[in-house]
Formats: sequence, C-alpha cells, structure tokens
Amino acid sequence: MNGVSHSSAVVPGARLALPRNMSRNDCVAACVQELTSRPDFPAFSRSIREVMLAADDECGSARQITDVVRRDFGLSLKVLRAVNSFYYNRSGREIRSLGHAVAMLGAEAVRDLAGSMILVDHFRRKSPGVRELMMLSVVTANHARSAAERVQFRRIEEAYLCGMFRNLGELLIACYYPGTYADILSAVAEHMVTGRQAAFRVLRFHYEELGRAMTHHWQMPESVGECMRERSLRALGPLSEAGQLLTVVSFSHQLTGVVYRKDANAAGAALARLLDGYGAALKVRPEDVEKIVGQALEESKESLEWLNLSVDDLRLRKQAALVVATLTEGGEDEARAERPQDEERLEREEAEVRALVAEAENPDVNQILRRAVVSVREAGGFRRALFGLVNAERQTVAGRLGAGDDMEAALAAFDFAVEARGGVIALALLRRQDVFVNPDREGRFSESELARRMNAASFGLFPIVVDDRVLGCLYFDDDRPRALSEAARRAIGGLRDSIAASIDKSRRRQRQAL
Repeated sequence: MNGVSHSSAVVPGARLALPRNMSRNDCVAACVQELTSRPDFPAFSRSIREVMLAADDECGSARQITDVVRRDFGLSLKVLRAVNSFYYNRSGREIRSLGHAVAMLGAEAVRDLAGSMILVDHFRRKSPGVRELMMLSVVTANHARSAAERVQFRRIEEAYLCGMFRNLGELLIACYYPGTYADILSAVAEHMVTGRQAAFRVLRFHYEELGRAMTHHWQMPESVGECMRERSLRALGPLSEAGQLLTVVSFSHQLTGVVYRKDANAAGAALARLLDGYGAALKVRPEDVEKIVGQALEESKESLEWLNLSVDDLRLRKQAALVVATLTEGGEDEARAERPQDEERLEREEAEVRALVAEAENPDVNQILRRAVVSVREAGGFRRALFGLVNAERQTVAGRLGAGDDMEAALAAFDFAVEARGGVIALALLRRQDVFVNPDREGRFSESELARRMNAASFGLFPIVVDDRVLGCLYFDDDRPRALSEAARRAIGGLRDSIAASIDKSRRRQRQAL
C-alpha cells in the first residue's frame, strides 16, 4: 500500500465530458473508468480494496488485516493513535501493537477504521474546497458513530465507515472535475433547484450512484453502498438491522447538511423537522442532538488536523451552537409556528405571472414554474410548494422543481402512481379536480399515502392541463392543519393556469418554428 501519490492530477476547471446519447448507467460506468485511470487513483483504490478484503476471510481475518495495515507505516501509526484514544481505550493501558488492537476491537472494526483513514489521507492535500467537503464526511461519520451508540446498534464502526463514505460521489466530482462541480453549484442558484437536482441535470446521474459504483469497484461491504440511498422524512416502522443502519447514516448525513450547509437562520426549522422525521425511530430527543453534534466535533478534531483544518477556524463550533440552540431554547415550537397567508400578495403575484405569460411571445416555462412555486410557498405561507410532472406513459407523477423546506427530501418523496384506485392522486389528476385537504375541516385523505409520505398535515394538489391532457400538478403543503381561503384558492388556481398557458404557448411557438 506504500507509494500512494498525492499529486492531484487535476486540471483547474476540468469537466467530465460524456456523450449525450449515453445511458444513465453507462455514464456512471464511464465516470468510474475515467477516475480509476487517473495517476493517483490505482494506488488509492488498491489500498482500500486490500483493507476491505483482508477482513473477509473468517479464519485468517485478524492476521490478514494486521499484515495489510502494517505494510503502510503511516496508516499503522494512525490506527494505533486512534485505538489509544479515550473513545476506544478506556482502560488507560497503552496498546502498542496492531495485533493487540485487532484482538481488542475485532478485525472488522479495524478494517472500517483503516478504510476511513485511507479516504481522509487521500483527500488531505487536495484543494481547500475539497478538504472542507472531506471535513463534512468526517463529521457525518462521527454523527453516525454517536447516533449508533444511542440506539445500541452493535456494529458501531460499520456505521462510522458508512457515514464517512456517504458523500463519496460529491467528493469525487468536486475533486477531479472542479469545472463540472462549479456548473452544478451555479445551477443550484440559477435554476432554484436542490443540489441533488442540479447534479442530475449536469451529470445525468446522482452523486450517490457514482458513490455506490465506486464502493462496488473497491469491493467494500455492501452496506456502504446501500447507506447512500435516500430515505425520505416520514414515519418509520420497526427496523431490521440493515434498516437501522440506513436510518442512522441517513439521519447523520442530513444532520451534517442541516447544521453546516445551511444558513443558521434557516437551519433551525430544518433541524426541528429532521427530529420529527427520525426522533421516534432513533429515540433521539433535542438534548440528544446537542450531545451528538458536540461529541462529533470533539472526535473530528484530530482528523481535521490531518486535513490542515481547524474546528475553530471554520467556525464549526459557533455554527453548531447557533443551530442547536433553536431546539433547546424553544426554537422547535417557533419553527412550527403557522406561516401567515398574504392574500393580497398572492393575488398580486398571480396577476404579475399572468401578465408575463400574456406578454411573452415565447415564455420561459422554467421561469414561470419557479415564479409560481415560490409565490405559492412564500405568499401562500406554506411549508413548501413543488411542480410534479406526469411521465409520457401517464403512469406516474414525480417532483421536478420546488421551493421551501427540505426540498431535496420532498422531491425524492413525491413520486406516485397515477391510477384509478389512487385516492387523492386519482381525484386530482384523473378527474382533474383541485384538491385541498385540511383535517380540521374534513378527514378525507388526511391519512392517505401522499400525506404519510410527504409528512403533511394539510396539502393542496391542483392539476395542470394542456390540450385536454394532464401534464402535471402544483402541490403545496404544511406540517400543521390549516385552511385555504377562497381568495388564496383562486390565486393559486390562477398561477396553475399561467403555468399551463406558458407550456401551451411555448409548444405553439415551437410548432410554428418547424
């Protein structure tokens, strides 16, 4: 494993160039092939693969993992330093050999610890932006370890490993294709989409798909790739061991995103909703979140030093304190406070959007969509609003663009079959009726699959019809029961009509051009 090159082998502004006619799976495979041909990648891949495979042999795993780690002197020192920390060694007696470390922790735990260290070591001399992304992975790993302890998940180091590699796809793109990564960040701001949506627009695959493909290439435990899958925020039933691991890692990944990748003012409400979604399944309370975040920062300090980063220089401690305070000082109730519905503003927005469509010869449909969903969310006072698109076969409707809280999770969750027995979906999209569900007024649909999956107490679903065909819907919701006034209903219906009119006008313009 010695001889890993730390040369970045990255051209500033480098982009991932793939043929436009290439399928999604082929795009992922081509990216893996291109990455693994980089000068610094074969030794890196070999290091991870050797460590992962060393613990697979039930008979000789202890000896093999000891031999593999010992061959890399730097890695050996890091593993010994880690196992002598208070977290692992509370006896006070120094552990001086790898053999002793393996005997104490087990081959799989040492494998997981060593694999994580190889990842950190590989990225520690990359660009500052990449090192900060790596830092977030370190924090996620420690969130996962702490959360796993709290739910008494027995394979704690596996949770740590899965947390460390959870964001591998984004890390690889940011490091090796900085131009492409810049395009993704620009798309987030320019098109008002989530990072996940923007990545898919630019790459034609999700970060997680690249991450899973790379961990498969490295022959890592299957659980590492499985824990990269999305888990939407909704009520969770009894969990299997694999489900518990996925839930721990998903919670930890989202906790990192909420605390360190959001503005502190917006993060408080998002943290309250994260706790609503995972608190029952993980038995995590607001005071536990504070402990998980604080403990993760302390345990990340040494890894951050390898990355030439500091908890205090990055203001991580201050950011974490500001966000967590919203839970421990009553911010959870404030986050759930009802948002005001500004009927006058909503009517004004509807009139302006209608005028935009009427005046444009060839309206920008995406611009109209963005303006409409933002208007519904902000002036309507809802938690979030999104545009759902019906597929060409008219079998499913899926979220494509939205505004509001936890939009990435919301868009992933908004994916439903359009069928005659589909309840509220069928009523809105097949019968073409505007639907608004307020459980304080009526119980119908308040326990529907849509309500459960979207974790919505009240919601609206307005179909978008063009040329006598339902193309999609305008969806909006809240996490508490609320009413929709007649004026607000008319204004939202008008925004929906403007979306339909912009699509119709744009299509007519395209046909004329032909």
